[in-house]
Amino acid sequence: MQNRRTIPRSPARAAAPLLLLAAATLLALARPARAGLDERGWTILKPAADARVVYVSFTLGDDSQDGLAERRPVRSLKRGLSLLRDGRGDWLLLRRGDIWADQSFDDWELSGKSADEPLVLGAYGEGDRPTLLTGRGCGFRKIAPRPVRHVALVGLRFHAHTRDPDHPLYSGPAGETGIRWLGPGEDLLIEDCLVQGYASNITIEGGDNGKAPLHDFRLRRSMIIDAYSNTSHSQGLYASMVDGILVEECLFDHNGWNDRVPEAGATHFNHHVYLDNENVSDRIEVRGNIFARASSHAVQARRGGVVRDNLVVRCPLGILLGGGDDFAKHNPDGIDGTVANNVILDGTDINDKEPRGFGIDLANIRSAKVEGNLIAHDRTARPFGHGISLDTPAAAVLLRGNIVYDWRIALRSGAGGPRIAIEGNDFEALDRDCPLMVWTVSPEGTVFRGNRYASPRPTAKWFTILERPSGFEGLPADAAPPGAGPGPRPDPTRGVAEYQASLGGRASLEAFLAQARAQSRQTWREAYLAETVCAFIRAGYLPARK
Repeated sequence: MQNRRTIPRSPARAAAPLLLLAAATLLALARPARAGLDERGWTILKPAADARVVYVSFTLGDDSQDGLAERRPVRSLKRGLSLLRDGRGDWLLLRRGDIWADQSFDDWELSGKSADEPLVLGAYGEGDRPTLLTGRGCGFRKIAPRPVRHVALVGLRFHAHTRDPDHPLYSGPAGETGIRWLGPGEDLLIEDCLVQGYASNITIEGGDNGKAPLHDFRLRRSMIIDAYSNTSHSQGLYASMVDGILVEECLFDHNGWNDRVPEAGATHFNHHVYLDNENVSDRIEVRGNIFARASSHAVQARRGGVVRDNLVVRCPLGILLGGGDDFAKHNPDGIDGTVANNVILDGTDINDKEPRGFGIDLANIRSAKVEGNLIAHDRTARPFGHGISLDTPAAAVLLRGNIVYDWRIALRSGAGGPRIAIEGNDFEALDRDCPLMVWTVSPEGTVFRGNRYASPRPTAKWFTILERPSGFEGLPADAAPPGAGPGPRPDPTRGVAEYQASLGGRASLEAFLAQARAQSRQTWREAYLAETVCAFIRAGYLPARK
């Protein structure tokens, strides 16, 4: 098994074929195997010979039994937990299809034995995930000041059911956190879990201002949905004071807001994934996820790292690399990172009073690469946002091979000079009212090479430089000349709805997300992986290079 003390970078994945019926299968075969994962991409977990495996069933269990076999399960979580041993790599398995109300894993203090023998809270049998209906309480909470190590939560559902307007026992807020980890530790895995409807679904924080962090946190193939609050900030995932973060192949949908609950509407404070400046290192990777219908950002990667191969759809702000309120305090030398091969579609506003439509933002950057991204279709009510934004004069930034299509302003830059290189991108606008690019500083010295441009505006007004309209004469001499446009695209209206229709479903984002929400290890479909969807969409926007 992989030693989970380290979170490795994944090798580049083979591109999906264009034939949708074969795409998912071929992707699964082409995806390189990674240490610690089985052939279907799930973390390999197996109890050691001396581990104690405890079975819990609400429907079949009895707390007078020993719980050490499927035919002798205990009934309550409390009884099951009492049978676990600290530091021994024991397993607690809940029967699939069973439901526990007003029970949870609270005040957690137990560790596993090692990275190869973690303590596992998981599931057994067939059917739906075992469900903890926690109402206004938490689902799992570690607040012990001492370190807790080697814990895996696998195949469980945590539902704040009394906060869910669709649940028959709905009574409304207040709210708790679904999974909360506070304080030092090492090696936390959350995989194949569904966390729904909490004020914040997952909060992960090390301790002592980062001097006692949590080392190596992995969130994989989980559904993180419907977080909201009407009294505080609300996130799908918030992480701070962590050394090593992996967020992989998850669905984040409709986090940070609920327009059916008074005063719980979307605001700029609430996000799908908020990775704080105070994370201990840039060993951070956010890859292969689906982000839909956020209150504000899909991803805030303030400490840097790698954000790649994700699908972002109908979010007011897509991906922030860097940024924060106090650069002098947090990462004063800037951060390093990569934003690559993401598909960002259908930018929206936060609400009527907070226009957005931001694709990729970079701020407080020491060095960054932004390459291979597709950013298409600004759907905001009024021109306010941008496809890509650079906002750090000291940055060394490479923008390469990106497509920004039908976004009112393709590029907004407050950074110029020879450390900025813009190469091989397609910038194509359809709106006559907005320039292709806005430069708030002089672009003099910036490297332009092999880009292609198109706009319905007069060429002399394609750009705004220092608040004045400009044509190509305002850019460095090696910029592409007028007329060197991208050429026709195969299908530049292609999106998630069209993908869902190609699978034989109803052509809507909502229909797609209903299927994506149903993903679990028991029902896993490669067709609803971000990379499969992105390959289909990207093929509609790739013109033949001249």
